[in-house]
Amino acid sequence: WKDLDFTIEEAKKVMSKHRFENLPSSTTLSRLGYAGLSTAIARYYGGMQNFKPILLKYLGMPNQKEKLESILRDYVKKR
Repeated sequence: WKDLDFTIEEAKKVMSKHRFENLPSSTTLSRLGYAGLSTAIARYYGGMQNFKPILLKYLGMPNQKEKLESILRDYVKKR
């Protein structure tokens, strides 16, 4: 679990298997049987708030700030 690539691959498997667009909360992961993944994220990567941006970057997806900026740009263009 200390290997970031391994943890990211496991997170991707969970997202794919359950058709999640985003990685769910640690509580949801635990309920679904992925307590090990949830614990590793907390222990080695500082929790979901730190791990999710790393995962998004790895997946080539925009983070929350980038999504908001895109929405605002689109809004301003339409005005």
